[in-house]
Amino acid sequence: QVEGVGVLHGATDVVGTMNGTNMTTIWTIVLGLLAYLSKAERIPEDQFGKSVFYQRALDEDLTSECASNTFCLDRAVSRGSCYHSDSDDTHIGNAVLCDVSEIECCGYEGCGDPDNRGNHPNGDAHNYYWYATGYRAGFSPFAGEAGGCCHCAAGCNFGEQQAAREERNVTGSCIYRDVTSTACQRATDQARPEEGEEDRRIGHLRCPIPGTFSLSDATIREAVPPPPSPSPSPGGGPGGNDPLNTPENAGMTFKVSAWLMTAFASLLSLAQVSVLNRN
Repeated sequence: QVEGVGVLHGATDVVGTMNGTNMTTIWTIVLGLLAYLSKAERIPEDQFGKSVFYQRALDEDLTSECASNTFCLDRAVSRGSCYHSDSDDTHIGNAVLCDVSEIECCGYEGCGDPDNRGNHPNGDAHNYYWYATGYRAGFSPFAGEAGGCCHCAAGCNFGEQQAAREERNVTGSCIYRDVTSTACQRATDQARPEEGEEDRRIGHLRCPIPGTFSLSDATIREAVPPPPSPSPSPGGGPGGNDPLNTPENAGMTFKVSAWLMTAFASLLSLAQVSVLNRN
């Protein structure tokens, strides 16, 4: 008899003798439940990512030509930027779009944290990465002339940006994802360009602020405040009936589910030890 597991005898008596076959059945059920919970903790694709922020950019006609005498800025403010690392995505693979909230980008509150980046709450990859307002690219050969530059001109701290670039002896003008001008126009056709052609699609094209103009000289393409982050449909998705399966609650739901499954697994292990000692 193992001390402390006597309270489990009643449960094991009800279940019956837990021989190898019965234990295998129980663990099959456990693994099936884990698989179900894993599926439940994937945020529906129509509630975040390109279905939200890319579609909004198209709806707001941000791919139209800039006719400003100065330059065009997509929005006066930016809630952050979103990078999609899936190079196979026809439209926004390896693109960065501006004025995207955390939930719009990667699906749930906290998805921009280091431990969650690029993943659903259950750890499955969705390849969306959110960056807070004012984020600046690192200095690397890949960054090139954009090294140390903000992703987006809106919300950028230009003083800190300039100081960082001067410290690294980086010259030239910064280029931004939310700036266009008559000399740097986005493609109105968002089809993937042929190999060797310049990629001028939204999220891919980066333009400098021309000449001696400053941000206050910009023509704002969309001056209306951005809409709030989309709320999930009742039940956590189209046709859903689980009120916990929402972007806001998904992280907490996964933590609770993981805790419950850990406790259940521990209980089964204790029960097995109890049965082995009784035999």
